[in-house]
Amino acid sequence: MTMTADRIIDPTRIRTSSEGTFAFIPHRFLRQRFWQGCDPRQLVVYFFLVLVADRHGVSFYSREKAAALCRLSPDTLQGVCEGLASKDLIAQEGSLVQVLSLPMAPAPQEPAKDIRPTAHESWSVAEALHAFRLDLERRNR
Repeated sequence: MTMTADRIIDPTRIRTSSEGTFAFIPHRFLRQRFWQGCDPRQLVVYFFLVLVADRHGVSFYSREKAAALCRLSPDTLQGVCEGLASKDLIAQEGSLVQVLSLPMAPAPQEPAKDIRPTAHESWSVAEALHAFRLDLERRNR
């Protein structure tokens, strides 16, 4: 066995791309610091869009349905999508959203914002993603 095979924890559960989905996130998203340029809401929405997109990266979910699944208000979702579009990660046209191939380099990073959930939003996933992101940043220093 190779060293990689020796490190597989559960060989009966190895991920494959034959599960009928087009969802994937290139490793470059982390390695080239696109991850660090996104706030927790942007990460949740970006991952959601990757999961629901077709083979061209297009999501046909209504804004209301996408907002509900991401545990955001529709207005908050729109603002998050505008932020992702400004980072050149997605494109929007009406209610359609397309996850784009990653640009050559991340957009310049904005100062971190203090993001607090509203009464209508749940943040357990986003908080975990944010904590993971902060831990990665500390390790990369």
